[in-house]
Amino acid sequence: MLTSVKIRNYKSIESVPLDLGRINVLIGENGAGKSNILEAIALAGAASAGKLNNEFLASRGIRVADPQLMRPAFADGTENTPIEVDLVDGSGTSYELELNNDNAPYSQWQCSFNGGSGNWIDFDKFGPALLAERAKNESIKNDLSIFINTLDSIIELNSLEETTHNDNANKTHRIDIGGDLPVFFEFLKKEAPKFTKISDHIGGFIIYSPENTSLRLFERDGQVEPLGINGEGLFKLLSVIFDGDDLQAIDSIRRGLRLFGWFKNFDVPKETSHGRRGIQVHDRFVEATNRILDQKSVNEGFLFLLFYGALFSSKLTPRFFAIDNVDASLNPKLCQHMVNYLGKLAKENGKQVIMTTHNPAVLDGLNLDDDDQRLFVVSRATSGRTKVRRIEKPRTVDGAPPVRLSEAFLRGALGGLPKGF
Repeated sequence: MLTSVKIRNYKSIESVPLDLGRINVLIGENGAGKSNILEAIALAGAASAGKLNNEFLASRGIRVADPQLMRPAFADGTENTPIEVDLVDGSGTSYELELNNDNAPYSQWQCSFNGGSGNWIDFDKFGPALLAERAKNESIKNDLSIFINTLDSIIELNSLEETTHNDNANKTHRIDIGGDLPVFFEFLKKEAPKFTKISDHIGGFIIYSPENTSLRLFERDGQVEPLGINGEGLFKLLSVIFDGDDLQAIDSIRRGLRLFGWFKNFDVPKETSHGRRGIQVHDRFVEATNRILDQKSVNEGFLFLLFYGALFSSKLTPRFFAIDNVDASLNPKLCQHMVNYLGKLAKENGKQVIMTTHNPAVLDGLNLDDDDQRLFVVSRATSGRTKVRRIEKPRTVDGAPPVRLSEAFLRGALGGLPKGF
């Protein structure tokens, strides 16, 4: 899990640090920069996966614009400024990504990387056993050269030294990579924790914005699997979950759907009476009529909660992702209980999420006594630059009832509300 993100030079963001929990909720007025924060992380995720073409960026939920418009415009000359995203994971390993674009027509973003490890280093492929067996093979020699050159950008191999300890003294000697592969790989073994793949953290980061039409058209698949940004691929993912008898995920999804008072049961049978596969939803109020609802007849809110349940429960979905406007199409009271439910699912399934919302009820689903759940207000400084402030749990005066976060938000005590009216 990532513990911090720092973004520099992206749209309205000049420099914004964010200390993350497992569940992170961003509030703020329209245009404050909430989506810009999500997009900068998604851009870093695309870079770690080596997929920086515009079509792939759009499929991650990034609003792709001309390269110079994706940099800040607070001073002259910033249209060529690199976008920078620094990340720190739970082990303390830091990753620094710098993205550049020459602003030429059809030009693609390029990423340089420092710290940790990039997706392009494959330790399974370049393991000691494989190289020991095939060290004389010409293709392996070429691969090794590429591998070492890549490592050179992370650790200074030209001056690589190893310190050995014994009872008499500490001895330092140079490792001859070309002539002493076994020693070199012994060094890599010891340094392996520093080479955690950054793509394992953010390679699958997507900004989800589910839409009613995409959720109802179960036949449509997204460009990104298993779930597209608008909910494409939901039915296929549900089919995989049910066909694989993933009982934990099935139970988690059903548990969330019980937030609807009318809900009785949900299933994805392998075959249906009319030969076309779909979901089956049982409404307890019409049980006597033996009517079964499908994806076209259930209400919109049900489909949204079904999507979130699958997203947070499946082992196939990203470990770290975002949801823009998580309150869309949902009753305020349902939003409160849904956020509480998603917080439990995230912890159970090792997920980390950043959510944006304009609905005060979402805040009441957070438990700010739990450091894994965090609330941030995003706003613009007088200069126009985006800034972020973490909101702690409101303190209460002795004898006074606790103030609900939704009430504090609407009163303006938290910030993040329009000031023009």
